[in-house]
Amino acid sequence: GGNPLEVERLTQKFRLAFGANFFTKSAVEMALWDIAGQAAGKPVYELLGGKVRELVPTKWSISGLEPDKAADIASWARAQGFKTMKVKVGVEPEGDLARVKAVRAAIGEQIHLGVDANGGWSPEQALPTIERLYEHNIYFAEQPVPPEDVTHMRDLRQKLRVPLVADESLWGLQDARTLAALGAADVFSIYIGKAGGILPAWKLAQFAQSAGLKCTVGSNLELGVGSAAMVHLAIASRGVAAEEFPCDIIGPFYYEADVVLEPLPIRPGEARPNTKPGLGVTLDEEKVARYRVRAS
Repeated sequence: GGNPLEVERLTQKFRLAFGANFFTKSAVEMALWDIAGQAAGKPVYELLGGKVRELVPTKWSISGLEPDKAADIASWARAQGFKTMKVKVGVEPEGDLARVKAVRAAIGEQIHLGVDANGGWSPEQALPTIERLYEHNIYFAEQPVPPEDVTHMRDLRQKLRVPLVADESLWGLQDARTLAALGAADVFSIYIGKAGGILPAWKLAQFAQSAGLKCTVGSNLELGVGSAAMVHLAIASRGVAAEEFPCDIIGPFYYEADVVLEPLPIRPGEARPNTKPGLGVTLDEEKVARYRVRAS
């Protein structure tokens, strides 16, 4: 019975609804922004204050495969036009080192390369492993230790020569405040899904900027609707340092089909928003029907 144009008020109203299902909250909140944008005849990024950049630089993510397979993926991504990549590590230190070495050899020295451990290294493994990775010219280390180990993240950050990116340790503003107070990260990887919507993610970026930290936008390999929301957030947020830490807006590359009628203007290495009102996407109802999962 609420007014769908009152996005922030309704977001607060269902903040305690749906339990801890942040992705469900995010879906509802994104729909409210789409309604608000269509009602105003403006794209969501204009409702957020307007563009602060014309495009969002993006990076490719290379999974934790065997070194030769990871190198093949990296070579493909370079050929497509990606200028920045990250390699999944945190599997096993020696294998991680071999994977990063193979990827660096495949892409050369001109491509920016980071590593993402997804919290897979123990506090004892993280520092010596990252120190050995310096020789492969990495420029950031993402979530090197388990998400609950924020004190170890603080200690590790003080010893690293590259920025530390917090991902799994960060869901909402309280996590952000804790990480900032401890000095446990240089960069926040923010997600619309994890945060519970566009506005909560926007507020994370605003907080990071006020605390002297930077943000990038992380990905759960969203389809067209979620990817569109990510682009609107990144295109309008000064707290997202996409030029220095390109975003992971790459979900559509992973799928043979999507649930939106028109492909998003997402290209290798860059993402742009549609200029249509709202999120700028239209559902393909036939695809929605095809992929819908119904409760038995």
